[in-house]
Amino acid sequence: MPSKADEDTWFTVLGQLHPVTGYLLVGAGSGRTLDGFGLEQAPRALLVEAEESRLRSLEAVAEARPGWSVRSAVVAATEGPVVFHRAGSPNESGLVAPVRLNRLWPNLGPVAEQERAAIDLAALVAGSADDFAETVNWLHVDCLPARAILSGAGALTDRLDVIVARALLDAHVVDDGADLGLEDLDRFLAEKGFRSIAVFPERNPGVVQAVFVRDTKRLVAEIRRECTRYGEIQRSRLADLEGLVRRVEASREALRERMSGEIEALRRTLGESSARDIELTRRIAVEADAKNAALSAAERCAVTAEALTRARDDLTALAEARRGEIEALTRARDDL
Repeated sequence: MPSKADEDTWFTVLGQLHPVTGYLLVGAGSGRTLDGFGLEQAPRALLVEAEESRLRSLEAVAEARPGWSVRSAVVAATEGPVVFHRAGSPNESGLVAPVRLNRLWPNLGPVAEQERAAIDLAALVAGSADDFAETVNWLHVDCLPARAILSGAGALTDRLDVIVARALLDAHVVDDGADLGLEDLDRFLAEKGFRSIAVFPERNPGVVQAVFVRDTKRLVAEIRRECTRYGEIQRSRLADLEGLVRRVEASREALRERMSGEIEALRRTLGESSARDIELTRRIAVEADAKNAALSAAERCAVTAEALTRARDDLTALAEARRGEIEALTRARDDL
């Protein structure tokens, strides 16, 4: 079994690999045993405890550390009412009934059951003061059932570098204990991109603190797969775009040819129209000349007719005068 000194050294090294910027501890207890698991390296920490009787001593510890704060809350997988079991040993109070743990602690018994309003990890961090939600990168769930509590982390998991969680080394030690076991916890966090790197037994060796870090190799592999998939998508899109460009070019060329034909037809039509306009203009000019000639002839005829009319009138007047002379001569003769 590793000693406390070994454990401290191990977490000091882990803190150098993944420096703590914000530490969330669920199940903080009374604050008597807060040293360890990297917490002492945290410039900022949120200590969460459900047992209200422990808050005063926990707050006294936090007050001595700038950037640390305390919150009273029952943390569960989802928000809503839950049954909080108070056990004979306050360290085992929580969401798991004490009788389920009797094979580990035969003398552990219930004290009371309370209906409490629970909050999940995502809501807990989202409602934290200042910008703690942006700085937290270490999470320690020091209570059971850790896997169920972690399932309520939501997007918080993506910001974490290190997760420490309490679990049963062998889930079969208790009846229906799969949700409390290390195997289930390991499988759940592996799906979230974390891998187990160490297991530290508690005083009761059947209960352990399991340490998980983000699986960078898996992350890199996933990124590579995603990049490959993205590249294939981009290549497919590029091929589609190239095909579209070819179709557009072909359509544009066909349109250009059609437009050229239509323009040529218009030019021919315009040429024919110009020829018709010239012929029509010529005809109009000829007809105008003919009309002008006819008008001139008509005007000349009118002048001639007018002259003839005057000549006729003169001859008529002369005839009348001769007739008068003849009548006068006739009367003169008769008078003789």
